[in-house]
Amino acid sequence: AVTKIRFSPQMQAEEVGIVLLQTKDFHFRFTYHGDGSLQLIRRENGEDELIRQANIPPDIVYLKVAADEQDYHFFYALEPEKWHELATDVDGRTLSTQRAGGFTGAYIGMYASSNGDPSDNVAHFHWFAYEH
Repeated sequence: AVTKIRFSPQMQAEEVGIVLLQTKDFHFRFTYHGDGSLQLIRRENGEDELIRQANIPPDIVYLKVAADEQDYHFFYALEPEKWHELATDVDGRTLSTQRAGGFTGAYIGMYASSNGDPSDNVAHFHWFAYEH
């Protein structure tokens, strides 16, 4: 999955990016934050774990998630097709039915939140592409 996002954060709590979701307590968030950081967060059993972080300038960012069986690979770019690795070989079993429960499988999509703080800011997702 790949997306192009234009976002200028107005406060710390804002974040935008891609989410790989099994449930609210079992997911990955690959997001750009109001503090200027790009973060990969694994949430398992309701607990967040920061896997990797990079600082990037605000404005336009490209995000890409690739899967190889149970492993996920996370990349970002500031210019088209100039990918930088954030994290690779991340164990995706966090999203499995065996670990998280449920029966519908995992979802992947665009994500934006101000984490409960009031905000009138917007994120522009120019496009989102998914290839299986």
